[in-house]
Amino acid sequence: MLGLSAGHAHQHPPAPRNIATRSRPRRHARSPPPMKIAFQDRPVIFVDLEASGLGRESYPIEVGWSVDDEQEPASFLVRPATSWRFDDFTEAAQAIHNIPYERLISHGIAVETACRRLDAAWTGAVLVSDNPAADGGWLNRLYQAASRPYPWRLVDFDVLDAALAIQYGGGYEKLAAILNDADRHWPVPHRAGPDAQRLHKIARAIVDPRYREALTGH
Repeated sequence: MLGLSAGHAHQHPPAPRNIATRSRPRRHARSPPPMKIAFQDRPVIFVDLEASGLGRESYPIEVGWSVDDEQEPASFLVRPATSWRFDDFTEAAQAIHNIPYERLISHGIAVETACRRLDAAWTGAVLVSDNPAADGGWLNRLYQAASRPYPWRLVDFDVLDAALAIQYGGGYEKLAAILNDADRHWPVPHRAGPDAQRLHKIARAIVDPRYREALTGH
């Protein structure tokens, strides 16, 4: 994936080729068209998870992903598996994501259904997360609960944004400025779908000078 290792996020990776593509047609003259990120003809999907807590026994409660930065991100709630304990759903985590346990029971989908949806949506894509260790661990728990083999490898967002900065100009100084602006323009909502789309928008700002200038003025 990306020809880069998620364990070397702070090194200067080689710039990948053909990493960004624009979707057509343009929506209107004043706004840059929506942008999908791709690598070697494989779509890049930005993913994020919300979880019951941060402990070793925490489990995923929401999965979200973004393919197009101007479309609604996809997401679903996960109904806790019978092997996941209520005691591992913490008040501290709920204070961040504001998803009550009762909503998982009433609106969450079964772990087997969740895995099938991810298999259908993600197969063949490069998956990018800003916390691949945690998100990968929760995804693994999801697949374990469904008695399915875990198929994914997540790429660190730090690796992707560094590669984009090298390829599309500006280098690390411009990248640092964009990341500093990100919290102001795209505050972290702590919901899986919007969080994934936030990563997508940051990546687009690195790639697309018109989009970046329209948002940040520089």
